[in-house]
Amino acid sequence: KRCILCEHTYWKEDTNWDLKFDDFKRITGYFPNLIWVNLTGEGDSFLNRDYLKIIEHVKNKGLAVYLVDSFDILNENIAEELIRLNVNGIYISMDSAKKETYEKIKVGCDFDRSIRNIKKILELKKKYKTPFPHLYFRFVYTNVNYKEIADFVDLVASFGSREELG
Repeated sequence: KRCILCEHTYWKEDTNWDLKFDDFKRITGYFPNLIWVNLTGEGDSFLNRDYLKIIEHVKNKGLAVYLVDSFDILNENIAEELIRLNVNGIYISMDSAKKETYEKIKVGCDFDRSIRNIKKILELKKKYKTPFPHLYFRFVYTNVNYKEIADFVDLVASFGSREELG
C-alpha cells in the first residue's frame, strides 16, 4: 500500500520494521507504571504477525489499549479477537467519505471492504453485548478531501448512534 499521507510511502528503502513480540515485551518492561497504550504502526498494523499477541500481552497487564487501523485488512476473526481482548478503542483512519477519494488517498486500500469491516465489528459488538472497542474516526484534512468533511460526518453517523460506536 502507498497511502499518500503515510511517511512509509516516501521512504527510499523498503524496510520491514515490524516490532517483534519479544522486543515489545522488553521495551514495555522499562515502564512499570503504564496505564494505557496507543498501538500504531506504519501502514496496516495487522500485517505484523505479532500484533494480536502484543495487544493480548498489554491487556493481560490490565492496561487500556487503543490502536489505529484503516480496517482494510481486518477480518471477522481479527474483529472477534479485538472484542475478546476487550480493546478499549480503535481509531479508524478513513480520510474520506467517498470511494474515489478514499482510494486516491489510501492507495492500495479498498473503501467498500473497509466499510464492510466497520459494519462487521459493529455487528459483533451487538452480538457479544459489549460497548468495546469504542470506534473513533480519523479524517486528515487535505486539498484532496476537504470538500467531503460534511459527507464524512454523515458517513460516520450512518454507522450508528454514539452508544453503538462508543
